[in-house]
Amino acid sequence: MEEKTQQETPQVEADPEEVAPIVPEASKKKYWLVIGLTALVLLLLGTTGFFVYQKYQLKKNQKVTQSKPYPVVTKSSPTPEKSLKEIKIIDRNVCQVTTSNEIKILVNKNDYQSESISGFDKVIVSPDETKMCFLGYSPVPIWLYSANVDGGNVTKVGLGENCVWSPDSKKIAFNNHVTDVSPIDILIFDIDSTKVENLTKETAPEGFIRYYEIPQWSGDSTTITANFKSVSMPDETQRESGTSIINLLTKEIVDK
Repeated sequence: MEEKTQQETPQVEADPEEVAPIVPEASKKKYWLVIGLTALVLLLLGTTGFFVYQKYQLKKNQKVTQSKPYPVVTKSSPTPEKSLKEIKIIDRNVCQVTTSNEIKILVNKNDYQSESISGFDKVIVSPDETKMCFLGYSPVPIWLYSANVDGGNVTKVGLGENCVWSPDSKKIAFNNHVTDVSPIDILIFDIDSTKVENLTKETAPEGFIRYYEIPQWSGDSTTITANFKSVSMPDETQRESGTSIINLLTKEIVDK
């Protein structure tokens, strides 16, 4: 029987493989519980912070919008000097009152005693704030005056009982002042030419006298509208009323 001549090769023992540590199931649950609680706390903190911020903004807005007692002082861009002054009648003189309550007489009634003017009233500043018109009272008639807003260039326009500036500040519409049974017409005064034109002297039907009310300008300064009443003369038995629309470009008058 043949003997075994080969020797058995000794077996080299392999290094044991690294085995991942086994995490107990309880530790895993604790790990995820910590993460969940942390996320919940962050969520609660974020929500609380959001509502606190919203409440702060609400209170802030309420403070801003809360009405303040009169007068309200606000900062704004500078206002032109002429807009900081008020033109008014004081002691029957045409005066200027500044923001510091200083009073300056622009048109003094005492300077018009030779024209039998006892005082002025109803001053109105033009839309562009460069001119003004006002009424002067004498023993019988009422006179209409115009002037620059500083009191210069005073012009006696004519007998008038009101003053309505055109939007472009170039003309004054007014009704003539009468002391007897005479028509009350609509007249305009041109600032540049200083001419007065009666727009309605021939509008009444024959045998009637027409009394116009205060005229009103259109926005483009080209049309005047005014209500009227007409009375038959001399018996005054017939009366009519209506509205006249006057086109200043064509001089056409339409009654409605």
